[in-house]
Amino acid sequence: MLFKPYFWEKTHHGLYPVEEIKREMKFAYLGVLKNYTKKGVLLGGPMILAAVAANFLNFIYSAYLGRTITIEQFGLVSLFGGLLSFISIPTGALQGTVTYKTAYLFGKYGTPAKEFWLKVRKQIILILIIATLLWLILTPYLSAVFKSGSFLPFYLFSPVLLTLGLLAVDRGFLTGSQKFNLLAVILVVESVSKLFLTYVFVKLGLVSLVYAATPLSLLMALILAWVVSAKITNKAEQENDEESKVFPAKFYFTSIISSISYAVFMSADVIMVKYYLSPTEAGQYALLSLIGRMVFFIGALPAQFLVPLVSKVEGSGKSSNKTFYQLTVVIALFSLVAYLALGPFGFFTLPILFGEKIYPILGLVNIYGLGTVFLVLAGNIAYFRQIKKNYSFVYFSLIMAFIEVFTIVLFHSNITIIAISVSLVSVLYFITALILHIWYDKFVILGRNLVDFLGLFGKVPEVEPISGKLRILIFNWRDTKHKWAGGAEVYLQELAKRWVKSGNEVALFSGNDGLSEHHEILDGVNVIRRGGFYTVYLWAFLYYVFRLKGKYDVIIDSENGIPFFTPIYAKKPIYLLIHHVHQEVFRKTLRAPFSWFASFLEMRVMPFVYQNAEVFTVSPSSKAEILDHGLTRKEPTVIYNGVDTMKFRPGNKSKIPLVVYLGRLKFYKSLDVLVRAAKKVISTNPKVKFVIAGFGEERKKLERLAEKLGIEKSVEFVGRVSEKEKINLYQKAWVFVNPSFIEGWGITTIEANACGTPVVASNVSGLRDSVHNPHSGLLVPYGDVDEFASNIKMLIENNDLREEMSKDAISWAKNFDWNESAREVINIIKSVQVSS
Repeated sequence: MLFKPYFWEKTHHGLYPVEEIKREMKFAYLGVLKNYTKKGVLLGGPMILAAVAANFLNFIYSAYLGRTITIEQFGLVSLFGGLLSFISIPTGALQGTVTYKTAYLFGKYGTPAKEFWLKVRKQIILILIIATLLWLILTPYLSAVFKSGSFLPFYLFSPVLLTLGLLAVDRGFLTGSQKFNLLAVILVVESVSKLFLTYVFVKLGLVSLVYAATPLSLLMALILAWVVSAKITNKAEQENDEESKVFPAKFYFTSIISSISYAVFMSADVIMVKYYLSPTEAGQYALLSLIGRMVFFIGALPAQFLVPLVSKVEGSGKSSNKTFYQLTVVIALFSLVAYLALGPFGFFTLPILFGEKIYPILGLVNIYGLGTVFLVLAGNIAYFRQIKKNYSFVYFSLIMAFIEVFTIVLFHSNITIIAISVSLVSVLYFITALILHIWYDKFVILGRNLVDFLGLFGKVPEVEPISGKLRILIFNWRDTKHKWAGGAEVYLQELAKRWVKSGNEVALFSGNDGLSEHHEILDGVNVIRRGGFYTVYLWAFLYYVFRLKGKYDVIIDSENGIPFFTPIYAKKPIYLLIHHVHQEVFRKTLRAPFSWFASFLEMRVMPFVYQNAEVFTVSPSSKAEILDHGLTRKEPTVIYNGVDTMKFRPGNKSKIPLVVYLGRLKFYKSLDVLVRAAKKVISTNPKVKFVIAGFGEERKKLERLAEKLGIEKSVEFVGRVSEKEKINLYQKAWVFVNPSFIEGWGITTIEANACGTPVVASNVSGLRDSVHNPHSGLLVPYGDVDEFASNIKMLIENNDLREEMSKDAISWAKNFDWNESAREVINIIKSVQVSS
């Protein structure tokens, strides 16, 4: 039930509700037919039918052996069946983990995860060989313990470890690659071959070889799965990056925990009832439990698609919520059909299946079956959250499983009390899992802030004075590892790591997105992460006052619309960093009265609080705007962005025209202008491909716009990319585009230039400084779709112009050096200290 959903092992009372399952599968098939059909290709139906067929064939296998071999031999076959279920815990977790990672990479790259499959296969085979050898060594001992009378059955069964492990990898790969029809064939081949081999051995009088039927059938399935997988990977062009090779150990470990949880949920009550109640009541409860398993089996059938489908969507960078809720509806329908057939209508169906034995417990079927439905739905939530790396749900499932055990310990006077207790625990599990799922983000924020509060009483890095050197404390709302990090974070990190390299001590206090450690050393910079989008300002105040005060010589306060107002609580020299004025951003992105309040803070409060602070900015345009708006009494000093030309350098261009945007997908980036311009470019040159890389809340709108314009196949949204992937995109691109309506500088334009890629950008503040028009790139009126389209087409079609601008772009980028910018800041700070 748990580890091989297509196979039910024989229960102690010998009842096989196969015909009922087959009848219910017809309803399940219709549900999957409706919900998993895409462009006329049935995705889920064959898997459902294969599960029914395999279940029926395994029933025939057990029944045939029960009639043809001795009771002692049948007992040994059952022993190996039990051992197979035990072995299936780690191998089942392995299959699920490979499915998860393969589907994720498939969604990200659009091609089967060849590198990952090969690496896992290579790593696991040695472990499996060692396990098999250990089994062979222990065979004499196992034979004696289980009184088999011969070593042969254990020797014949030994290949199961190797074949089942490798088959788990291959099945996981095929499932993650969405090859559901092929998996259905493999499933049927395994069951048919096991039954056929058993029949042949018995007919030939080789009964002692029936123990080899299972490993041989697994071997046949493995050969087929391996051949199919190898054929698929031969055509695959997997990106050879580090992510494609990393095995998700946390997912594997939590998958084992999940299997244990459901083993407890589905079996602990039956075992405990055997201890607490009479043999008659224990048998009745076992029958009730079997009915619950039937509901669970049918309800969970669509759940086998949860990991591959949701993981693929996650890999593509899209929201997987819609996929999850669609699957949840299907799972709920399957569960409801099973429950209605065996619960409310059980007075008709159950006597047909089980005869008169069912009548004493018929009144309990409704509540016990309903509890099982809630168990299926709760498990579905836990699996979804596990895919999203919210592993706390898995541990919560284990806790609830043991709460069920504890409840039975307290309430076990009769079968009715136990059945009601077990059902209520399942209902409680579902309700709490649903609440945690709906308000997960709020609970996470609450938990993070609690941890941040406790951190006030913990250790913070000690900072000792260094003769002739500075101790610099930076306040910024994010660091470079934050999921919303952008150019402002890169700017500070590049400067900070160079200050550290020259012997200074640097700490960066920033917010935490929940994906990073609370404290980390990055390039020698001491990063302290506390708070979230808004609360980082509160925690900055508290941590400075109670933990950091007096430990640093200089404070750099980075304003990203709202500064940290450090002059109110810090008496050290403060340098205000303003990337650009945010008044226009507030008006366009915030609703009243929030836009009024934010504007008031920047225009009125900030100039007053920072009236004595030195001010840095990143471009002449930003400097002019700061002075025009009267944000400071002192003239700002321009500290330019830089570029590492050893890392960002020219490479091989794409063979087909490639236009790239890289950055955050925010409203003020005006990426709808780029998508609309792409439509005009593609209409005259269909071979042009557009890649939009980055993460942000505008992605869904932009994808819908691309679909509406009919260019979704030519405009690819790749989500967040690694540093290596970013450089690769810069190098391959023919043109880089930045349609933003405001930038402090536009660091991506210089990075693209350093890689030999000319830029088409809006003629706005910041970008008119970073783009050397018309040499390193072309400036066009903001929001003018036609101008963007015509300039992109001109660069694509005019090879001579593009090559000339590429050379100019490389030369222009060499003017901006991080080392020079870092030295300039230190010199200014020291000169101010001397004058003070």
